[in-house]
Amino acid sequence: MKRIFVFTILFIITTALFSQSDPMQEVINYFTQGKTLSEKGDYQNALPLFKKALNIYTTNFSNEDETAGILYNWVGLVYYNMGEYEKALEYYFKSLTIYEKILGKEHPNTASSYNNIGSLYYTKGDYVNAVSYLNKAVTTYEKIRFSNIPDANKVEFFASILFSYQ
Repeated sequence: MKRIFVFTILFIITTALFSQSDPMQEVINYFTQGKTLSEKGDYQNALPLFKKALNIYTTNFSNEDETAGILYNWVGLVYYNMGEYEKALEYYFKSLTIYEKILGKEHPNTASSYNNIGSLYYTKGDYVNAVSYLNKAVTTYEKIRFSNIPDANKVEFFASILFSYQ
């Protein structure tokens, strides 16, 4: 009987020691699950996973680094795909603010944020803001010489359409 008790105590201690959660692994797990659901169009279930990943990351690491920017962007993307444009803009702008501060205005992630914001404004029919942000995206892509990136070509296409409305 003593052996079973000692074994049980050792098992509990060992389990407690080795089951300590790794916050970064949790972020990765929630992000991966959210991305999988998002790619399937299941935005309602993806959103809480992305938000949980964001919350764990910003609580344990930073709310102003590139990874935080990526997570804010994904939450914004899900809101965009759900048609909740104001919430999407809120997260897109958080992402953009981080990218501009940490990576600078001439970085592919910053250009991608300009593109996301411009595309959202375009979807809302706000062509003035759409042109402004899509123009920033095109200009940034050109400055960093990534004009051969497919996104840059898409941005140029949308920008050319929007410029025709001016």
